[in-house]
Amino acid sequence: MSNINRVRNGGFEQSTPPSVAPFWTGSAGAVTETGGSQLLEDNNALLPVGDSIEQPLLPLQLLQIYKFEAAFDTSALTGTIDIEISGHSVRKFQGLNVTGLYTFYNFTFTATAANVTLKITNNTDSDVRIDAVSVKLA
Repeated sequence: MSNINRVRNGGFEQSTPPSVAPFWTGSAGAVTETGGSQLLEDNNALLPVGDSIEQPLLPLQLLQIYKFEAAFDTSALTGTIDIEISGHSVRKFQGLNVTGLYTFYNFTFTATAANVTLKITNNTDSDVRIDAVSVKLA
């Protein structure tokens, strides 16, 4: 059995710029970009300062360990890229530490509910580009 990505449209390839849909919803400034700023394939998401994207994940298996992974690109000097699962903050990546074009970040977590929502918020002082988002069994 393959290890299914619980994030749908994690590379934003199903999105028609500038919309982050389908599957993702975003705050007012969150958009999908195309044409040179992506890591993989044709699209990436862009989150201006203070904006976020979110989506309900495909169902998780209770008490199983999952790995979140995403590629971020920013020139931020302060602040964090915040990851929430169903309203609970699970990780804050320091914007200053995101170096180079697209750096992959990951962490593991234990599923405490089957139906959860993933949210990514830009709380840095600069735009954040996101690509290749996944949540898979660790």
